[in-house]
Amino acid sequence: MEHRSGFLEGLTAGMFGSAVGTSAVLYLLRQQQLVSFSADSLPNLKPWLEWAYANLGSSIPVFAGLLIAFFFTFSRLRRSVGDERPVNEIVQLDHMTDIWTTLFFGTGVIWTAIGMRSALLFALGDPDATT
Repeated sequence: MEHRSGFLEGLTAGMFGSAVGTSAVLYLLRQQQLVSFSADSLPNLKPWLEWAYANLGSSIPVFAGLLIAFFFTFSRLRRSVGDERPVNEIVQLDHMTDIWTTLFFGTGVIWTAIGMRSALLFALGDPDATT
């Protein structure tokens, strides 16, 4: 039963990582106007992409990459603990999960500062300076 549970956890994590990565790539390609979605095939996708770009800008691929790296490292950490791997390996993987978490939040702080600067410049009457 333990093997089946591990398989399902791995399958779920892989599907989540693939969905996040694919969404980030599609988002980037759409913003660079390399692909487009017709309103007939995906009627609800365009408003979501426009909302995401207006509110998150180009931070989505960065956050997606960090999230995938975190889940990949975390799954390796869980396997290492379950397999009773050497302590050095477990400590290193634990440290990597901390690094991914710190980078995720640090990226959020930096992107927030960039957005606040752009909003301030726009409010002061120089919208061209925000680009």
